[in-house]
Amino acid sequence: MADLGEKKVIPFMSVSRQESCRRPCGRVGRRRGLSDRRRGFSGRSCGRVGLSTMAILAVWVVARIIVGGSVVAAELRLNCSGSLKGSPASEVFICTGGASLTDGSSVIQGDNMTFTKEDGVQLVKVSGNVRLVQNGREMRGDSLTYSIKEEVSVITSVMVEETLADAKTPLYLHGEKVTVCGNRSVIDQAKVTTCGPGSPGGGYYLAAKTIEVLAGDRVILRHVRFVEFGIPLFYWPVLVLSLKEDAYGRLSSQQLNLPRIGRSATEGWYIKTTHNYQGPEEQHGKVMLDYMTELGTGVGVEHTFRDDGKTREVYSFYVQPNKKTDVIDYKITGVEEREIGSRIKLKTGATYTSSSLKGLQKDLDGYINITRSVGSSNTNIKYSGIQSSGVVNGYDITGSASHYQSWRGGWRLNLKGDLYRRQRTGYSDRHLFSYLVEGGRDTASYQISLMAEDSFNPELAKDEPPEVNWNRIARVPEINFRWKNLPLIGRYVPTSVEMGYGKYEEYRTLPWGTQRVAIQRWKGAVNLNPHTFKLGRLGEYRWYGSLGYSYYDTGQRVWVPSTRSVYTLPITRTLRFEGNYNYTDRFGDVSPLYFDAVTPAEKLTGRLTYSTPQTYLSLSGGYNLRSNTPDNLVMSARLQPAAGLTLSGQTAYDPAYRRWPYAIGALEYDKEPFVLKVGVRYNPVYRQVDRLDGTFDLQVGQWSFGYTGIYNGYTGKYERGDFALSWDMDCRILSLRYNQPKGEVWLEYRITAFPSARISLGTSEEKPLMFDLPSWKDLGLPDWHEYIDFD
Repeated sequence: MADLGEKKVIPFMSVSRQESCRRPCGRVGRRRGLSDRRRGFSGRSCGRVGLSTMAILAVWVVARIIVGGSVVAAELRLNCSGSLKGSPASEVFICTGGASLTDGSSVIQGDNMTFTKEDGVQLVKVSGNVRLVQNGREMRGDSLTYSIKEEVSVITSVMVEETLADAKTPLYLHGEKVTVCGNRSVIDQAKVTTCGPGSPGGGYYLAAKTIEVLAGDRVILRHVRFVEFGIPLFYWPVLVLSLKEDAYGRLSSQQLNLPRIGRSATEGWYIKTTHNYQGPEEQHGKVMLDYMTELGTGVGVEHTFRDDGKTREVYSFYVQPNKKTDVIDYKITGVEEREIGSRIKLKTGATYTSSSLKGLQKDLDGYINITRSVGSSNTNIKYSGIQSSGVVNGYDITGSASHYQSWRGGWRLNLKGDLYRRQRTGYSDRHLFSYLVEGGRDTASYQISLMAEDSFNPELAKDEPPEVNWNRIARVPEINFRWKNLPLIGRYVPTSVEMGYGKYEEYRTLPWGTQRVAIQRWKGAVNLNPHTFKLGRLGEYRWYGSLGYSYYDTGQRVWVPSTRSVYTLPITRTLRFEGNYNYTDRFGDVSPLYFDAVTPAEKLTGRLTYSTPQTYLSLSGGYNLRSNTPDNLVMSARLQPAAGLTLSGQTAYDPAYRRWPYAIGALEYDKEPFVLKVGVRYNPVYRQVDRLDGTFDLQVGQWSFGYTGIYNGYTGKYERGDFALSWDMDCRILSLRYNQPKGEVWLEYRITAFPSARISLGTSEEKPLMFDLPSWKDLGLPDWHEYIDFD
């Protein structure tokens, strides 16, 4: 064998490769009796393959160097940094002391690389610190062997580091051996973890007898154990994780589901497990196995027949023989989503539930949504309803349909319809229907519309509708014209003019029946569009207003002027004043219709603010000119005297009652390793603290201790009180918690890379703290208080 001496870099400018796949890959890790198609394997690839099987790169590169066939140009380079021996005649090359094979962005490296034949089979062998890099992804191993004839590559002692899209830390995979054939890889005696080297206890891991990877399709783990501190905690015969992307380029929602362990008042102590499965063909699903000490055993299955981005078919069934009631409870659900052509989308689903927890109750709940979009035309049809029998009887139906079409020149057509029907135990009856037919034109200079409408009072659609003075209003027809920019003395001014006519029928509910009021109305209005006047050092003034007039065929005439103005004065760079004036009035007669009645209002409000990066002060108030009553005078402050320290406060003075209705204060200190937040609300009228919030967290090394509590001064009870002792073990967190109000203790194990993967013993319902609320208006104080956000 010749020593190639100094020729240690060999560029292959013309190399050969097979033009056709002469035989399929061997039965690598494949169960007998299953065809390639049923196993999700469509045959080996003769070209480049996906990233999830990086080892196939070695297969393809070596085949291009040695195997005969037609010549294909390629940019391929073998770099031997040590000793290179061999000759093309013998088809044997040996590189020792460091070798790399480069093909574009792909690299194979090792201490030794041999191209040889054994028993007539052409092989490539790489040994010592084998490293395979493709598109930034890396696989490491002790050795790599590739059989040209079988087109199978084997890498031993494999380690792969991968960062998943939805994980916070890398995923580490270890295996004794990886066998690669086409788009299919099998890893023997594999371990998967998100814990890096040096994690306490060695870190958790999933140990699988084999892991089969079908590129772009799925990962199948067989005989899987969840191990922590060397102790097997859970076992799955098979785990299937999908690698397919949905219509938005995201991976399927199939993932590792750890058992859920906890306790609830209804179920008692429970353990709930979910097992994913794959097949047949492209179908997949999951099996649910639950046990509850109070209710018994529950079993269910959710099967996805199809989910390809255009069509989704999912059906599920769950049954639970209730040992409390000796009745079998069950739930059946079906969901269908389809794209019909490129214009129509259909979504429909139904759920049938039979439950005996609070008496026998059966509910059938369903929905259907149809959407059609073509150019400037959109159509939507929605329907949902529930039919109940048992403790709760009756039905509740909601439906809507709409169509919008526009044409050139600003023409449009708008059709709408809504339906609300309910006759159900525990709820007020309602039978509501509305429709709208509207068409018109909108241009740069004017807008015109013609409509026919029959609508109900929107307050009646609420679950608990209030008392209203009108139920329905019919507009058949109503015509409106708006001239957007009115020319005045040859120039356009920011003024618009409105004119309209309508024929109305208003329906009112009276103690003795329904009253129908039929009236015709002519209306007009002049609107001055918002305009800002710059006053230099005196700030700026923004004003707009309108004057409306309505005439009814019953003889009433109504004038409605309204205006709003805002004055802003920057006194200094840090001091600012803002004042608002709002005015609406009615002159002449009272409208004979309730739906367009005008309530006069006139109010002045003002706010003075001082703001710097460390300080915020605010003083605000107002005066109702109609009722001659002042609003609360509200004072707010936020100070940051030092890094990590924030002091906040707010109080109000009620001039009408000459008292201070409330005072709120909060202290926040956040500087490692200590976090402290305390908030207090004081009622000066009753001279007592009616609410006290607090939370603190102290972290020492890998340990942290914290408490969060809410104390209600009115009831003298804790609404929330959570103690937590946590041990951060690098890649997972173990927490011991105590719920003070409920007297419950529970343990939580959480994997930090996947926040949804957790095991909890016990449950807790959290209530927001006052310093976590977006505004102190959400503290549940009496309605006659007025608050100002720090924003």
